Amino acid sequence: MIARIDAARARGQRITPTCTPTTPARRDSTPSMPPWVQEGGLEQWRKRLQDPPIRERVAREMRTPADDWENLMMLAGGADNVLLSGFKSDALKPLTGKRLGAVARMRGKSPEETAMDLVVEDDSRIEAIYFIINEDNIRKQIRLPYVSFGSDAAASAPEGVFLKSSNHPREYGNFANLLGRYVRDEKIIPLEEAIRRMTSLPPPTFTSPIAVRSSRIFRRCRRLRSRHDRRACDV
Repeated sequence: MIARIDAARARGQRITPTCTPTTPARRDSTPSMPPWVQEGGLEQWRKRLQDPPIRERVAREMRTPADDWENLMMLAGGADNVLLSGFKSDALKPLTGKRLGAVARMRGKSPEETAMDLVVEDDSRIEAIYFIINEDNIRKQIRLPYVSFGSDAAASAPEGVFLKSSNHPREYGNFANLLGRYVRDEKIIPLEEAIRRMTSLPPPTFTSPIAVRSSRIFRRCRRLRSRHDRRACDV
């Protein structure tokens, strides 16, 4: 892909890719289960997940590598790399911010059974965050001078109803991770270059973030909090 972009730029085509320098990707529970069980929408999906023979087949396929569908839980390396980030039911909201593997151990069930139970209990697709992005690829993108940096995250207010659900780790940790881990610690690019690609390089339609030069702010996100919390990036 990088070679194709370089070739296009050499021909005079203006291409400025954007990189999100963090490893988590947000989705829902659908990429963890085979597509056939979800056919017909959520209502049919939940109905099938309450049928023991179907549950057994789904659990087996969730643990088996396949070429015909993308199993993000398997790609993430297992249930301990899947962060539960959103529930509809108030009864399940306390699980927000916990790893699927931890919830499975709490319930004394397998991660596959737990994922199916949560979809049934919450009557939703369950929002989840999968840690699947390869850090070596992030480093390659950071080294490319034409790649800008963005968070690809919402700017939800840390108040009111927004506090009842989790935010993506990128909302608070994206630029701190870039400046703390890749700029200050690993010195992949200079600070000035990082600031340029966070602000003036992106297209005018993008809102430029404000960077404050402080070692207390440029911290690597080592632990992800489940809710709006400025302490989401721990030293």
